[in-house]
Amino acid sequence: MTTPVPQISVVIPSHAERRFGYLVEAIAVLRAQSPAPAEIIVVVDHNPALFERASRELTGVTVLENRFRPGVSGTRNTGAAQAAGPLLVFLDDDVRPAPDWLSRLIAPLADPGVVGAGAGTVARWETRQPRWLPDEFLWAVGASYRGLPTSTARVRNVWSASMAVRRDPFLAAGGFRTDFGKVGNRSRPEDTELCLRLARHSGGHWVYVPDAVISHPVQADRATFRYFLVRCVNEGRGKILMARLLGTGGALTAEQAHLRSVLPRAVWHGVTGPLRGAGPRPALRAGAMLAGLLAAALGAVLELLTRHPAAPPAEVGPAPTRGRLPALVRDVELTEPLPRIPAVAADGRRIERAWLLVRLHTEPIGSVLLEVPDAGLDPAELATAIDTGLGTELRRRLPAGWPTPAPGDLPAGLPPAAASAQLRRRAEVLRDPPPITVVVCTRERPEELARCLDSLLAQPYPNFRVLVVDNAPVTDATRAVAAAAASRGPVERIVEPRAGLSFARNRAVAAAPGETLAWIDDDEVADPYWLSEVARALADHPEADVVSGVIVPAELETDPQLWFESFGGHSKGRGYTPDVFSPATAARQSPLYPLPPFGTGANMTFRPGVIERIGGFDTALGAGTPAMGSEDTLAFTRVLLAGGTVVYHPAAVVRHYHRRDLAGLRKQLVGYGTGLTAAYTGLVLTDPARLLPLLRLAPTALRDLHRPEGPRLAGIGAEFPPELLAANRRGMLRGPAAYLRGRRRARQPQQVAA
Repeated sequence: MTTPVPQISVVIPSHAERRFGYLVEAIAVLRAQSPAPAEIIVVVDHNPALFERASRELTGVTVLENRFRPGVSGTRNTGAAQAAGPLLVFLDDDVRPAPDWLSRLIAPLADPGVVGAGAGTVARWETRQPRWLPDEFLWAVGASYRGLPTSTARVRNVWSASMAVRRDPFLAAGGFRTDFGKVGNRSRPEDTELCLRLARHSGGHWVYVPDAVISHPVQADRATFRYFLVRCVNEGRGKILMARLLGTGGALTAEQAHLRSVLPRAVWHGVTGPLRGAGPRPALRAGAMLAGLLAAALGAVLELLTRHPAAPPAEVGPAPTRGRLPALVRDVELTEPLPRIPAVAADGRRIERAWLLVRLHTEPIGSVLLEVPDAGLDPAELATAIDTGLGTELRRRLPAGWPTPAPGDLPAGLPPAAASAQLRRRAEVLRDPPPITVVVCTRERPEELARCLDSLLAQPYPNFRVLVVDNAPVTDATRAVAAAAASRGPVERIVEPRAGLSFARNRAVAAAPGETLAWIDDDEVADPYWLSEVARALADHPEADVVSGVIVPAELETDPQLWFESFGGHSKGRGYTPDVFSPATAARQSPLYPLPPFGTGANMTFRPGVIERIGGFDTALGAGTPAMGSEDTLAFTRVLLAGGTVVYHPAAVVRHYHRRDLAGLRKQLVGYGTGLTAAYTGLVLTDPARLLPLLRLAPTALRDLHRPEGPRLAGIGAEFPPELLAANRRGMLRGPAAYLRGRRRARQPQQVAA
């Protein structure tokens, strides 16, 4: 009987149900290894059906969902962040390890100078190896190739299909680059890039262990010459991009050595094969080698001609720097093993706090802001802190009769996914999902738009399209981003020539009559379950005219970002408790007093015809007008005053990138104040009878705006700059005049912004 060794955590990424049989087989082989892993973590890449099946059928296995962008890199990073053991082993879901694979793979890590090790891979052909495919190019089908060491040896890089690595250096280096790996039909060597970066970061080296064997299936469609050429082109592109990122020194030394020594001998051997009486097979293989080299060269040229952003994506660790990180932002799923919160970020900054979105079966129950001590927070400390801050809410959301878990019982003491009524209901809705049109209004922010569209195209929701409204364009940047996204999914771009967010919103309404419209801002990204939860809210509340959701921070990397979140953030303190607003709730919260708001325009969904019934969005309000905002606030108010219903559904989550500097935050708070009183001005001008009720609410508003425990000030601390509160009040004084200027401007003949 084998005894689990607590030092080993095996992470298996998985993305497709058709490979579920392979996954089950791999797990069975893992459990028979000696030593056996302490934990097996399966991470599902944005596939809700596979996640539910794995959670239901895989016993004794931790099943997680990818928290990053789609792709194997983010999937592996998700598992690594949750792993408890100091040794991580990554294993692909379709490989079959040999009985002694794990013991041989981890043996070199007894040397503290070894940061990681990789296994040998043999091809498991569905048919047979093609006669023309040379052994020197078996890497194209994911197998070890001629030219690799035949015994354990130090190497530049190994493959992530079977890789052992020390957890702490891996996390400190930032893990796999999430813009590398295989996504769609593009493949870039995320494992090679990681090995080079991690060796530089840690000072350690990598070891190749050919006797630690896995077998990798090769389907018939991957044994074709066309697949071979495409694979070579992508490899050439990936190597050039890697060299750009890491510098040419050492980045391509293995490839250069292979080109100088192994391949010339192999080509010569193949060309002269017929002269030696070896038949045509060596010549066929020599021709394939030359074709593969030309294809790789073509890929390299294509990559050299491709422009890339100067800065890496946010999920890629930058070069180590010194400094401070005001708050680390991350999700914590209570039914999964709790993570360890480090005191130092991957880039070397000291993490001062952790802002955690706490979820139960993917549904947010609240957020906590925790101080991070010098030693970091271990899972037990994290469980205690979460119980202190959110224990009451957690217990309220447990199924009736379920015993209350103690902090030390997390996550084992929580109900399984099968007991979640929310997950069952979501699955029911997804069996017949209503069509939803997602609207993104944008103006000359191509990088933000691309990030937003990436998150939308990664939604597992099966019945939606995206409408990009290009507002008063002055360049072709938005057109290019939308066109690139349209090649990957249902994205359409339309143009609104008049500058102003309300004009752009109304253009979308006119372009999509009779459609359910879900709105997200271009400086946000959608949670993977956003549209699924919007659909669930619409199904559960047939009376709802509008569904609004919660907006959480995507990052808190600067003090102004943290100050804004303490001021209430983009959701302005609404919280995580579902609510319904209608004429029946007017006594509890007046439609004329949205503080906190019923919702915000950055995460709202209107049923067909609702916006038309309230006269559209007021073009004197919104970004791009003197009022600077609040077209959404007035729209919500008008829906309620007309007898409609607004449902606040915080399980529909989007993430917002707050202003990073003080000047930007000051301008934003001026805009909040200006927009609020401008919206009231617009309401009174269109319906003067509302003036008296508003005057009656004035004392309450003044009290809430100034008392420390009020909805606007309760979350701010002593470090919050008083000038920001003053800026907000100055904006309120400007609102009425700003509305009048905006209304005059909106009534002028159409003008196209320069």
